[in-house]
Amino acid sequence: MRKKILIINLMIVFLGFIVILGDTTHDGSANQQTQITNEHKINTASESTQFYLPCLQKKFCVPDPVDSPFSINISALHQITATNIMAQKQEETDYFTWYNQSFPTLLSALKDSGAGWTRVVIRWFDIEPDAPIPGQPPDYNTSMWQWYDNRLGQISQAGVKMIAVINAAPGWAGDGKICPAISPVHLEDYRQFISDLVNRYSEAPYNIKTWEIFNEADNTWVSLAEPFGCFGNDPYLYSDILQISYETIKSIEPDATILMSGIAYDWFTEYDGPFYRNFPDKVILDLINDSGKTNFFDAFNFHYFPDYYGEWERWNGPQQPTCSPNPEDTEGLPFPAGGIDLIAKKNYYNNRMSTCYGVQKPMWLTELSAHGVPGDQGSLRNQAYYVIKGYTRGLSAGIKNITWYALADNNDGFDQSLLYPDFSPKPGFLTYKTLIAQLTNFQYARALSISGGEAYVFRNSCNSEKIIAWGNNVPLIISPAAKIEVTDYLGEPALIEDGMLGDEDGIRNNAIRITLALDPMLDSTVVNEQVPIPVFIRVTSP
Repeated sequence: MRKKILIINLMIVFLGFIVILGDTTHDGSANQQTQITNEHKINTASESTQFYLPCLQKKFCVPDPVDSPFSINISALHQITATNIMAQKQEETDYFTWYNQSFPTLLSALKDSGAGWTRVVIRWFDIEPDAPIPGQPPDYNTSMWQWYDNRLGQISQAGVKMIAVINAAPGWAGDGKICPAISPVHLEDYRQFISDLVNRYSEAPYNIKTWEIFNEADNTWVSLAEPFGCFGNDPYLYSDILQISYETIKSIEPDATILMSGIAYDWFTEYDGPFYRNFPDKVILDLINDSGKTNFFDAFNFHYFPDYYGEWERWNGPQQPTCSPNPEDTEGLPFPAGGIDLIAKKNYYNNRMSTCYGVQKPMWLTELSAHGVPGDQGSLRNQAYYVIKGYTRGLSAGIKNITWYALADNNDGFDQSLLYPDFSPKPGFLTYKTLIAQLTNFQYARALSISGGEAYVFRNSCNSEKIIAWGNNVPLIISPAAKIEVTDYLGEPALIEDGMLGDEDGIRNNAIRITLALDPMLDSTVVNEQVPIPVFIRVTSP
C-alpha cells in the first residue's frame, strides 16, 4: 500500500513539473530564435533553449488565433469593358449568365481554399438603375437586392469575411460618360444609397464590416465601362465621395473599416496608360485643405501586378524620389523608397504619403496576381511560386490584408485566376491552400540575409517558427537540427534527418544542409529565365 502511495506521489510531482515547464513556455520566456550567418547557417535555438524545452512548447502550447490576412476575389472584374452602352449590356448579360451558373462551384472553391476573406463588388447601378422621383424614396430594383442578398448571404454562411467594394454609379447619377464619375448634384443620392446599403449588409446574416470606396478610382479612361472607379480626372470629387462614405458608414457601423480605393498606381498616363500618378496626392491635399484632417478613411489600399515591378525597383539606385508631382524632380523633398517587387511599391506609396503629407495609415493590397497560362507548364508553376513570394513579401512589408486576383476569370485573357476555365485547380490554387495551411496563426517575425536568395521567418504565439525561402541554387545549413520538414509549393512534405538522405553534407553533425534550387523553365515558352523555387522549412527535432 505504501508503495502505491509513493508511486502516486511521484506521478503528481512529475506532472506538476511538466505543468511548470508548460507555463514557462506560454509566457514567452523561452523564446525560440532563428538566425542566419554569412555562411547561410540557420540557428534554430538560442543558447538558453538548446534542450528539450522546444519539444514541450510544441506539445503543450496552443497558439493564439491570428486574423487571416488571406483574401481572394471570387471572380475577375475585367470582363465588362465595353465602349458603348449596347455592347456593355450584352457583356453584362453574358457575364451574369456565367457567374450565376458558376457561383455554387466558385463558393465551394472559396471554402476549399482556406481564405479568411473574399473581395466582392456591389454595383450601385444594379440596385438603383433609375433616378428617384424628387420627394420620393429611392426606386430600388428589388430583384437585384435579392440577387445580392443570396450571394452575400451564402459567402457569410461559409464563414468567409468580405471586403465589399462600392462601385459603378448609375448613368443618371453620373457625368454622361460610359464610365461615369458621380455628378456633384447627386452626392446626396449617393449618401442615401450607401446608407441603405450598409444598413442592409452590416448586420447578420451578412456581417460586412470592411468597405472599399470604388475600384481603381485613379482611372482616367472614361470611355470604358466599369470595373474602374472613373475619378482619375477629378480627384477632388473623389475626396468628397470619400468623406461622404466615411461619415455615413461610421454613423451606422462605428467599428467598420473604410478603405480608400484600391488604386492601380502604375501604367500611368505619361506612359499612355489610364492611371493618374498624382491621384492620391490630390485626394490627400484636398482632405487637408477642406477639413484640416485626413481621418476620412482607415487604410490606404493599392493594387500590384509584377509586370510593373520596374517602376518601383528603379528607386534602388542612388537617386531617391521627391515629393514633387514628378518624383524625378531633384528640387523637391526626397523620401526613401526602393526594395524588391511589391515591397518597393508599398515603400514608395507609404513613404510618399507619410513624408510629403504627414499621413500614416495601415496598408491593404486588394489585388495581387501573376499570369498562369493554361497549357504552359512553366508559366503555371511560376504563378504558383509567385503566390508564395508575393504574399510572403507583402506580409513582411506590414501589409495587413492581401487579395489574390482572382479565383476565376471567365477567359478574360489575363490568365491570372487560380482555377482553369473548367474550374479545376491550377497548381497556384494548391499553392494558395498550402500557404494558408502553413501560415495559419503565424505572423511575420523577421527577414534573414541570404546572398542570392530571400528568407523570411514567421512565428506563432508559442514561439514556433517557420522559414519561407528561395534562392539561386543557394546552399542552406540549418543548425542545430536532428530533423527538419521541407514542404514544397504543392504542399508535399519531405522529412530530412541529419546525416541521412536529403542532408547534402551526409554527416551526423546536428546540422542539415539543403539547396534552394532554381526551376530551369525548360518547358515554358512564356517564362524565359530560371526561377527560384520557394519552400517552407520547419525544424521538427533540434
